[in-house]
Amino acid sequence: MIRRLLFAAILATTALPAMAVDTSSGRTAQTNYILKCVGCHGVDGHGFSEVGIPDFVNLIGTFAGDEAGRAYLANVPNVVGSGLNEDDVAEVLNFIIARWAGSSLPEDYRPFDGAEVARLHALDVGNIVDYRRVVAARLADLGIETAEYPWP
Repeated sequence: MIRRLLFAAILATTALPAMAVDTSSGRTAQTNYILKCVGCHGVDGHGFSEVGIPDFVNLIGTFAGDEAGRAYLANVPNVVGSGLNEDDVAEVLNFIIARWAGSSLPEDYRPFDGAEVARLHALDVGNIVDYRRVVAARLADLGIETAEYPWP
């Protein structure tokens, strides 16, 4: 009962746009974001850089427009461990990008789909923190800004 009340309160107070398309779980991407992502990235997508949770706002698109960055997004531990199927993961990633990529969204961006997420999940990215550092360093060399990431 308390969980339902908390969920209803979150839905009622969020500024997140409603998503009309249901994912294969029967929940919208917005609902899956609230259930699976809001605890770390917050309702506003700003995360908590001081504890290693990156900011999405005007930054997430840099990863979404890069093949290795897309692999990173699909293999973040809480994405892989979310319990969502590949179609649901794709919908949540697309929701996040549509909501917060802003000026970081590349012109040639293409939405994720379940088949791509399945392919990306099958990749061996090794240590995800090290993988992100490599991707972010390469993007920085290209003059592309990424969110702060103070993990040791």
